[in-house]
This record gives sequence, structure tokens and C-alpha cells, in this order.
Amino acid sequence: MKYSMSDWLEYSKNLIIISTTALLFHLAWEYLQCGPFFIHINLVPTHFDMLITSLGDVVITMIAYFTISWLSKSFHWITKAWDRWHWYVMISMALIISFSIELFAIRTNRWAYTEITPLAFGQISLLPVAQLLILFPVTFYFSKKIIQKYS
Repeated sequence: MKYSMSDWLEYSKNLIIISTTALLFHLAWEYLQCGPFFIHINLVPTHFDMLITSLGDVVITMIAYFTISWLSKSFHWITKAWDRWHWYVMISMALIISFSIELFAIRTNRWAYTEITPLAFGQISLLPVAQLLILFPVTFYFSKKIIQKYS
């Protein structure tokens, strides 16, 4: 399929909207959960660390977006009605990615949890799992609304 310059410009605009929306939501989430629920083993997180973590969350969100784009064979899936399988992919990716990151972080002593952190299977915080489960669709939904408003 051949894309025109206007297609690439629209696509680039959409990526900026999705990335910015994801950054704002993930940054807020990271600030809300970090202090009360996580103990950082080797350092006290700074504002820069929170930004870097949130940028990582943006990358994860973009992986979900590109995966769904690839499966739907369209970068514009986000502006259309979502089928049930879009939700299945978002939920599956959120669970797999969040559990993998948490297991890695715990096993490599990147962080630990405070006593009030809700745990799954007695070892993994439910908060990062909820973060991706909630923020993937919320980010895509708000991005969709912004894209539609300015298209």
C-alpha cells in the first residue's frame, strides 16, 4: 500500500497525540503509586526518574498500539469503532507486559513493595497490572477523541 505525504503527516500527528496522552496519564499514575506502594532499593526516585519511567510506559503503550495496528492492518484503527478483539489484545498485552516487568524487577531487586501494596500470587503488585489494564484503553480512547476533534 502506498502512502501520500498527507497520510504520513496525519499518522505522525496521531502518534504525537497518542504519545503525549500516554505520557500525561502514566506520569500521573507513577506519581500516585510510587511513594505509598514501592520501595526503591538502590535510589530514591527523582522527578527525572519518574519522567524516564513514564517514557518507558509510553514505549509500552506504543508497542500495544503498533501491535493492534499490525493485527488490524491499519494505523487508523484507533479512530474507528473497536471490535472485541481490540480489547482482548489490549488486555492480553497489559497482563503479559506488566507481570513480566514486575517479575523481572522483583527478581533483580530493582524495587520492593510496602506493606499496603496489594499483591497477586503473593509476590507481584497489582498496581502496575491495573495501570496498563486501565491506561491502555483510556489513553487510546482520549487520543481517539482528540484526533477526531482536530481532524
